[in-house]
Amino acid sequence: MSRLIEFRKAEQALREQLAQLDRLQTDNSLASTHGHEAEGMRLLGEIEALANEGQA
Repeated sequence: MSRLIEFRKAEQALREQLAQLDRLQTDNSLASTHGHEAEGMRLLGEIEALANEGQA
């Protein structure tokens, strides 16, 4: 159960970081931040998969 809590906290932190990246994006920096956003989404997917395993 504590692992699930850890995953949920990490998931929330990633969501907050992604939201911050979205706010910081401008026309000039879109290309440079896109890689960070894609990596964050990939990590978020992994965390969600692990959290789902913990619930099973």
